Amino acid sequence: MKYLSTFTGLGGFELAIHAETLNAECVGFFEYDKFAEETYLKNYPGHVGMNFGDIGRFCFDVVKGKLVANEARIKLLPDFDLLVGGPPCQDLSIARGNRKGLEGEKSIMFFAFEAILRIKKPKWFLMENVSSMSNENRDIISKYLGVEPVAINSDKFTPQKRIRNYWFNWGMPELPKIDGPRWPELVAWSRSTRYHKGAKSYVDERETLDGRANTLTTGPGCSSFSSKNFMRIDGQDRVLTPEICEQLQGLPPNWTYGVSDSQRYKQIGNAVNVPTVMHILGGIL
Repeated sequence: MKYLSTFTGLGGFELAIHAETLNAECVGFFEYDKFAEETYLKNYPGHVGMNFGDIGRFCFDVVKGKLVANEARIKLLPDFDLLVGGPPCQDLSIARGNRKGLEGEKSIMFFAFEAILRIKKPKWFLMENVSSMSNENRDIISKYLGVEPVAINSDKFTPQKRIRNYWFNWGMPELPKIDGPRWPELVAWSRSTRYHKGAKSYVDERETLDGRANTLTTGPGCSSFSSKNFMRIDGQDRVLTPEICEQLQGLPPNWTYGVSDSQRYKQIGNAVNVPTVMHILGGIL
């Protein structure tokens, strides 16, 4: 089974694919961030020389100020059975005020994924993105991909409340009926935010002690201004280490070791939850 990886990051989709089948073969990947590529190639040294680079530059030409898919170039990609990727969510996420959705500079890259899917026509595809996007943008994506998304909370598999939309074109195994693992030491802190004319204000603060982390983000400790997680040990709150954040995403120990902690947190926060993707892939692999 051959696959093409887009928006590859640290290689979360690859981890899930290779965990489900030993016969998977990568035909190439797209990643423009040098630190993410460093982490990826440390763990997949056999994929050196297979990076197609910036997916936007590869897939699009600028014609009269608009992005136009370069079909001839896309057709030159190796053939593959499965297309995977999680396009940038920054312009789609509710965490950003005045979000521009699929017209934003980052999230417009969804259309690169769509162009590869449409032109190469693989048998299967799997795409992940935030569930907090507007209904309008969700419906646009679904129209282009031809399937409706399934919203899954990763706390079924790891102690992290991470709801994401997944678009895929096969039948998924039934989700576990029981709750996933909990860590009694985990403290999830958050505060509600409100945007008015682009300005952010905070409404209230709260702690949650149900043994599950808030969604990991890309800041120090995989946290943000409005969402943090701690390990409360002997009455002391300790910021999550990269190693703990790796566990919360279902990554092997020290998967991101070798780059700075700030880069590790960024890569982990941007990654897919590996056990969740493994469960979805269980429908075909």
